[in-house]
Amino acid sequence: MYNEAFQLKRQWRLDNTDKVASRFNNPVSKQFTALDFLEALHSDDKHQTSFNFYGKGLDEHPHNIYTGASMWRFSTKFNVLISNDALSIIANGDSKWVSSIMEDINTAVGNMKKIEKAYEGNAVYLRFGDRIDDNGSITYHANFKDCEDKYGISADKPNGLLEKLMSYNK
Repeated sequence: MYNEAFQLKRQWRLDNTDKVASRFNNPVSKQFTALDFLEALHSDDKHQTSFNFYGKGLDEHPHNIYTGASMWRFSTKFNVLISNDALSIIANGDSKWVSSIMEDINTAVGNMKKIEKAYEGNAVYLRFGDRIDDNGSITYHANFKDCEDKYGISADKPNGLLEKLMSYNK
């Protein structure tokens, strides 16, 4: 068992070592760089867009909504939750899938911004979010002060979310 563990560790280190410079490459640094790139790409001078990731074993509904894999972890106007797998694909540049994932992200963020512009209500501290599944399905979310559910409201379509938001103003 120790021999097998040693071989796995050795192979992992070989896979994550720059052969030319003979130094260790942190395998997650690419993923954090990808998150920074996505945030810079989708943020503007008015509103920041934050990205978070989820995966097996990560609680998307933690006790405190500002921790873990929660969509609302960061206090930004727009929030996107993508899977670990999608983040890894973007970070490692698997050209077969990157364009598809980036298209899903662009669609989701664009729809969020359209909802924000179309909203005519008076919700305080209103924030928008998207959850993008590995199959490309997108759910749209909103959260605001005094929302009945601390995780906010959600809908499968942008217009559905806008309708739910508008019904809170009545």
